[in-house]
Order: sequence, then structure tokens, then C-alpha cells
Amino acid sequence: MKFLLDILFPKICVECGKQGEDICNECMGKIKPLRSQQCPNCRNKNPEGEFCSNSCSKNHNFEQLIVCTHYEKSSPIQKLIINFKYKFSKDLINVFHNVLKDELKKYTKTIPENTFVIPAPIHKRNFKKRGFNQALLLAQSVTKIFPQTQLLDCLIEKDNRIQQAKLDKAHRLTNLKNSIEIRPYPPLKNILLIDDVATTLSTLNECSKVLKKAGASHICGIVLARG
Repeated sequence: MKFLLDILFPKICVECGKQGEDICNECMGKIKPLRSQQCPNCRNKNPEGEFCSNSCSKNHNFEQLIVCTHYEKSSPIQKLIINFKYKFSKDLINVFHNVLKDELKKYTKTIPENTFVIPAPIHKRNFKKRGFNQALLLAQSVTKIFPQTQLLDCLIEKDNRIQQAKLDKAHRLTNLKNSIEIRPYPPLKNILLIDDVATTLSTLNECSKVLKKAGASHICGIVLARG
């Protein structure tokens, strides 16, 4: 079946249009990891992606944010993420695994063994459309990069909100408030919280708030890119 689909609907590079792959090797080379991580709030340089002061960490429920690459308008990574989420290109997880690995290999020795990898939840209406939670696929990749960790899909998104993509920045900040719940879970301590893109940080903050109430002591967000 896959062979037939490849003939009828050949893959085309999102950047240059060359036939054969979702992104060709040459265009893949345009996706560069960040030179340095930043403070999640003020975006000043911070090698570990930690908040640089108490004033920066105020009103945030996580301790650290690792961003894998730049998210510029019409960049290859933006096009790939759009295809992943809205054109349901599940196979792109293989591309994103390499993007994650390039950045996260720097932190392999600093991740404790009692760490859970938790994906941000997806609303059930989006799951029905897509057939998968993109954050869960990314979280599975992260557990392969950090084999000492354990996957835990424990967060649920409630029904009482509008889709984030349909809102402006100001409304995104409040739309997710109290919209996340948690399923039964084991004792939590160190968490890697996974999503595809961070913009206002509202998703990471709301998920982290729930995880902190459940006992998590240190939460590190990991995203492919940040808008």
C-alpha cells in the first residue's frame, strides 16, 4: 500500500519542491539548532534555558525550556510542522526525531533516571481529525534519545475552550486557564514536558501548573521551535 501511495502521491520537499522526500538533505541542512538557549521570559542568552532571575520566573510554573531550532515565517521547520499538524503527515516524526536529537544530545548526561516524559494533551476534536497527538509522537522520540526516562501520557484537555490557533496572542494567554486535567499517575518528581511549538508559553504553563499540584518538583519544557 505504501509503495502504491508513493507512486500516486510522491513526497515533495517542503522547501525546494524536489521529489522524493518531505525535505531533501540540502534543505534539511537549513534547519539549524540554536546557538544558545534563552531565558524563557526575557530571551536573554542562557545555556540551560533557565530563567535568569526571580522576576523572569514569576508567573511561570516550569523551571526550564529547551528550544531545538528557530521558527521563522516560511522557514523549512515551520512548513514541516504545519504539514505534521494540519496535513496529518505522521511520517514526519522521523525528521523531527533528528531535529530533537541534534539539540538534546547536549543534555544526555544531565537527565535523572527518575524522569517522566509527558506530552502536552491534544483536544479530542483535533485527535479525531489527525488520528494522533503530535506531542505524544515527539515524546516517544525523546524517550529514545533519553533511554533512562519513562513515557507518561497523563494529561487531558477539557472541552470548554476555543482552539489556540484561532486566537490572537492576548486571548491565547487566558484561553487555556483551568483547561487541563490529569489522569491517575505515579509519584512525580522530574518532568520533561513535550510540545511541538511554544509561542505564549500558555500551554506549557497550564500543563505545568497541574503537574506541580500533582507533586512534580522540576519541569523542563522541550519544543521543536518557539514562535
